[in-house]
This record gives sequence, structure tokens and C-alpha cells, in this order.
Amino acid sequence: MKAKMGFLPKLKKKKQKNEMKLISQKKMNLYFVGGFFGIVLLCVLTVFVAFSKVARLSDPAPKTEQVALKTDDVDNRLRLFLESYISSYFNFSGERTAEETETLNSYYNFAPETKLQATNKIPTTLLSSKLVQIKDNIAVYRVYYEVGLTEKDTQKITVLFGIPYGGSDGQYYVAGLPFFRAVENLKAQEVDKKQQLQLNAIDDVSQSDRDALRTFLLLFFKNYTTSQDNLNVIAKDVKSLNGAQFKSIDYTFFKIEEGNKVTAYVQATLEIAGTVHAENYTFSIVKKDDGSFYVEKLEYVIPSGYAK
Repeated sequence: MKAKMGFLPKLKKKKQKNEMKLISQKKMNLYFVGGFFGIVLLCVLTVFVAFSKVARLSDPAPKTEQVALKTDDVDNRLRLFLESYISSYFNFSGERTAEETETLNSYYNFAPETKLQATNKIPTTLLSSKLVQIKDNIAVYRVYYEVGLTEKDTQKITVLFGIPYGGSDGQYYVAGLPFFRAVENLKAQEVDKKQQLQLNAIDDVSQSDRDALRTFLLLFFKNYTTSQDNLNVIAKDVKSLNGAQFKSIDYTFFKIEEGNKVTAYVQATLEIAGTVHAENYTFSIVKKDDGSFYVEKLEYVIPSGYAK
């Protein structure tokens, strides 16, 4: 038998009515104003973001700092020659033998003339040397050496050691006496003999001027080896060599220049820890209105044509 479905009640469909809700004029105004400002704000934000992107794109890329590489154009052969000379200069057993003297003199273009009044009798030993600067044909090394007769009676010293040099075509020579400051056989075979320094010229200044200048130089060297403060009073930009002892002025040649200026070529003897050595100097001196002298410039060399 087929079941009859008639027992289910019939549902009546309700008709939906679409009714429009009335909104007051006040609310409409609020909605309108809010929407208007929202649109304006959105436009402003959009413009700001777009402008920021354009600004970032237009900014130049940050510049990377270019550091110029400093190349060491010092010929290694020159360093070898200078360091070999330093070794010969500082390594000796006391009073130099004839062989040691000959070896040392072989580095010079001409064996330097010295008026040395004392000789070294204390042995020295080179411990190390390091190149500090090469400029204007002067090489400056930091030298560490030992002085003493026995192992128990020794003194270790560090100095700046200046070497004037010259040469060409890869061959070099020491061009004059080295000098001390506080803190390779490539010897040229042929050199111009006009470059040889001979300390035999005699100046023509009066005896009174010579005496006054020598008195000033004695004062200079006393302060040069004892007091930087006192040295500053009589000299410009000269560093004292404290620890050294001034021994003597061995040679002078004075030139009286225009404008109360004097050029003085001087060789003097200094002593450091019992060892003596000679040094060459060129002083540019000015005479003040009160009659006193002042060193405007000091160079540690005497040019070969100084007497001209």
C-alpha cells in the first residue's frame, strides 16, 4: 500500500513586504560629511606615499668614500743598501780597526771629513733597525742598539738615525755624515767630484761677529742637549736631543746675509752613552733688534757648495 502524505499540515507562506526606512536629514548630513573627509584623507595619504617613493628614487645613491691607497715606492735595493750601512755603522768591537773603517767608508761617495776630537773605545751592537721615513734624499731609521764593554755593563739605546743619501741607476751612496735624533753593496762607482764636501773654506766675517755667533752656537748646543723649554726660546721647531752630551764645535763657516740674517755651516761633536760622533748643520739665523740671535731654520747637512 502506498503511504499517503496527506496527513502533513500545509505551511502557509508569508508575504514579505519591502519597506523603506526613513533617515533623518541630520544623519544624512553626518554621513555625507564623514564620507567626504574620509575620501579627502585617503587622497592625502595616497599622494604622500607616492611622493615619498618618488623622493626615495630621486635621491642619489650614497657616495662611498674613496680611500687613496698609498704605495711604498721605495726601492728595496735602497733599503738594503741603507740597512747594510747601519749594520756597519753600529756593529764594531770598540776602536774601529782599519778594516772596519774601510768597510764603513766604502758606503760614502767620499769619506766624510771630520774634525773629531775624540774616538770611540766602547763596543756597540746593532739590535734592530726600522725605516721610519724617506724624504728629500734623507732616510730616517729607528735604531735600537746596545753599548757596553761587558754583558753586565751594557746600555740599550733607541734613537732616530738620519742618513743623507744619493745615487742613480739603482746604485746608491751615503752623501754625508749621519745624524741622531731623539724619540747591500749598491755603492755607486762613479760620482760627481763636485759633490765632495771639504771643510777647508774660511769665511770673511769680522772677529767680533765670529765670536758673537760662536757664543750663540755654544748656547744653542747646550740647550739642544739639555732643555726643550730653553731651546724653544732661541730656535724655531727644533726638538732637543736629551740624553746626548755636546762635546765641541769643530768647524764653522758664516755668511752674513741681507736683512740681519746669517747662514752658519757647522760641524759639531756629540756623545751618546759614551760613543762620540760628528754631525753637520746648516743654521738660518736672524739677528734681532736687541742684538740677540734666533734660529729660524735648522738643517742637518752642509751642502758641498756652501762656501760659494
